[in-house]
Amino acid sequence: MQFIYGLLFSISSLAIIFAIFSIYRAPRSKWALSFIMVCIAIWSFGYAFELKSNGFAQKVFWAKFEYFGIAPIAVAWLIFVLQYVGKRKYITPRNILLLFFDPLITIILVWNNEFHHLIWKSIEMKHYTGFSILIFEYGGWAKIHTAYVYLLFSFSLFILLQIFSSHPYYKKQALALALSSTIPWIANLSYVLRFTYLDATPLAFLFTSIVFIYLMKYRFLDILPVAKESILESMDDAVIAVDRNMKILYLNPAALKLIGLPFDEVIGSNIKLLESLHHDLARIHTSIRKEIEIKNRYFEIKTSPIIGECNDVIGYFAILRDVTERKMAEKKLEEALKLEKDIKIKMAHYFFNPIAIAKGFLLLNIEEGKNGKVKKALEAIERIEKIVKNIITKGRIEE
Repeated sequence: MQFIYGLLFSISSLAIIFAIFSIYRAPRSKWALSFIMVCIAIWSFGYAFELKSNGFAQKVFWAKFEYFGIAPIAVAWLIFVLQYVGKRKYITPRNILLLFFDPLITIILVWNNEFHHLIWKSIEMKHYTGFSILIFEYGGWAKIHTAYVYLLFSFSLFILLQIFSSHPYYKKQALALALSSTIPWIANLSYVLRFTYLDATPLAFLFTSIVFIYLMKYRFLDILPVAKESILESMDDAVIAVDRNMKILYLNPAALKLIGLPFDEVIGSNIKLLESLHHDLARIHTSIRKEIEIKNRYFEIKTSPIIGECNDVIGYFAILRDVTERKMAEKKLEEALKLEKDIKIKMAHYFFNPIAIAKGFLLLNIEEGKNGKVKKALEAIERIEKIVKNIITKGRIEE
């Protein structure tokens, strides 16, 4: 029994620590995560004292106290899922008030149950597997609240699994999140259906806390809002994202094609894995904007930090735009200009040389007095000379 008490208190403490941790590490807009952990802490803490208390009145008090965590947790989970998948437009003050209407009414009714018995029709205390526990017969509002909770949970699970259906990496992440909520609710369902009189839900939340801590380690709340994933997936440019520890978190199909390695082999690896392709890929955390060559193709690489909602750097990303065709066109243009220059040099040599010789003889004849039609021939040569100069210098045929 002492082990169970200790475990419940540990879960409560762990949840509070994680709630405080997530306030500082998670974006402020994802406040629902901290709220979930507070609800877990209250539920676990209250249930520990409910089991540990000896008097009937004390046990009922702690059972009521637990509802500060029990009543709103499903709403908090739905809001968290909406925040996580990027559907924040649905999280309006009006919708939040509507969602919390049932939990608020439930808490009020719990603390006034003696006057209406809408939550518990009757309560009795009995010994079960070494514990002194309360057995509740639930009233009408309790059944409505239970249906509401399971409706919200089912809807949250549907959203989560729908959003993460496009990529193996996100399927794993979705599975972890789904299990972190499903296991406690399976435990709760077994309690509600009276398969057991001991509520294992708070104990199952230990798994939830561990999953959240594991995912928070990789800042799963910060990197790449999922709602934008379809845009990244359809881009022709290669996109690579890493966390602050330089672990690869995301590659779109264009990046995978460029790298030529399986997705599962790359994800979670250090960015140095890509250094063999080009050394600049391992320096994604620095500011880079240049052209590089990878596998006989040219790319314009641009790196930038990923700024979280708390204005801290939570990772880095690189975009590689394939500029091979432009580079080839530029090379062809350079070759054409070089060829044109060579032609002009040869033209100058082959045209001006004979013209200069002809002019020299004509001028000599004029000096000797034999100028007759020689002047007209000289004028014609000078006209040809001007035309050739204009072709070479201006690229136009004109005098």
